[in-house]
Amino acid sequence: PKVADWQEDVDNRLRWGMDQAIAEGLLQSGQSVIVIQGFRSGHGNSNTMRIVVA
Repeated sequence: PKVADWQEDVDNRLRWGMDQAIAEGLLQSGQSVIVIQGFRSGHGNSNTMRIVVA
């Protein structure tokens, strides 16, 4: 399904990636993950760092 909200889409993709990493044994549930993202695509636009819990 198409997600209208850009940040919600980013969060959904992040959650999927973390779920896959947990399933492959690369990440454990409860571990911290540092996420770097930008306000738009392309080089030089990364302006946000978050720490999320898997």
